[in-house]
Amino acid sequence: MAPIFFDLVKRLNPSAKTIYLASHDLETINVAPYVKQTFAQVGPKMDAICLTSRYMAEGMPSVDNCYVVPHGFDYSLGDYADPSPYGPGQHAVSVGSMLFDPDFFVIASRLFPEVTFHIIGCGIGAHPDFGKNVVLHEEMPHRLTLPYIKHATVGISPYRSAHVPRYLSDTSMKLMQYDFFELPAVCPSSVMGGHRSRFGYTPGDAKSILCAMRRALAAPRLPAENALLSWSDVVERLLAPNMFSDTRLAA
Repeated sequence: MAPIFFDLVKRLNPSAKTIYLASHDLETINVAPYVKQTFAQVGPKMDAICLTSRYMAEGMPSVDNCYVVPHGFDYSLGDYADPSPYGPGQHAVSVGSMLFDPDFFVIASRLFPEVTFHIIGCGIGAHPDFGKNVVLHEEMPHRLTLPYIKHATVGISPYRSAHVPRYLSDTSMKLMQYDFFELPAVCPSSVMGGHRSRFGYTPGDAKSILCAMRRALAAPRLPAENALLSWSDVVERLLAPNMFSDTRLAA
């Protein structure tokens, strides 16, 4: 529930369970001061504050009622990921426009002319300094992106800042899909999250991009260390987070 409706809900139904689902840190997405102030007041009174990443805990008004309930995943996506849309050779893919950094591809396309870089739905036009091995695709229905992800050599999460919030290592749907399809991923070091199949770089730094891409291109396809929850699993944990041992914040 939204924090600003807490008092209203309690007036209308005092016995209602109040659960806040934190998909983003309010400071990070720069919400109105009134919302942040209200959350600071009512957050400790809620039955549960469910965080999609453990890294959000430090920004919460209370940790005593905090639980970790990550995003769910639709396992049926694998049914729509064939055939491969690619020709021969090595292919790297990026899907989506969140914090998109075109400079990554300016640098990487020059360093790796043998790799074809596919950018899907980034929200901007071609950069004049992209190499000829960069292919821009218009935004497309989600299912149509799946073959591009599954059959790529490397997945890229080109966030434009070295200071992207750490919680994106757990909440990025892009990175979750790369994990699901066992795809080595290149991303800023701040969102590696300890995953063995993610290779970090510093945005704008050619040397670190070179290193990350080389390692990812040479990496084997490995299953994710932690199983992704189904959406049914998520709903069960949201309704009764105290009943599950895997929702507890690490001490």
